[in-house]
Amino acid sequence: MNASSAPYPAGVSEFEQAGIEAVESRLVAAPGVASARVRMECRLRELRPIAQTPMAGQLLLLDVLGIDVADEVLREGLIDPIALAAMGKLGGEAYSGATPARSLPRPRLDD
Repeated sequence: MNASSAPYPAGVSEFEQAGIEAVESRLVAAPGVASARVRMECRLRELRPIAQTPMAGQLLLLDVLGIDVADEVLREGLIDPIALAAMGKLGGEAYSGATPARSLPRPRLDD
């Protein structure tokens, strides 16, 4: 994820520069990451600026057309968050990890 974030000029393959194997997508034109344990194929619905200040970012609203999930992260038909070991991009150079994972029971409303 970090290796592909360099400001490459148009026409330069981030896959090649970062040494990431690409895989052909089934439902969209853009290739996917072959080693991704979960890969979503999406269509852009809307792009909304967060603010007009520099580096404010944009909100992307997407329609998920298809999801590919590797067998090794599936448990009883669901994605196991521990097996997935997901990472998230925060601001600047910061990333977050999903381990150690915690379970929080959902609140119940008594009738």
